[in-house]
Amino acid sequence: MNERSAINASIHAELLRTCSTVIRDAVKGGALKIGAGVYDLATGTVPLS
Repeated sequence: MNERSAINASIHAELLRTCSTVIRDAVKGGALKIGAGVYDLATGTVPLS
């Protein structure tokens, strides 16, 4: 997996968690989880972090 893609996915997952009050409150309340993943073309999998 391309390390830069993984870093980019993590950055954008964090932005989702923090920039919207609706999403932030849902995450804090346990109603929503946000993870980062990058599709691996070779294996067809999406490892999540």
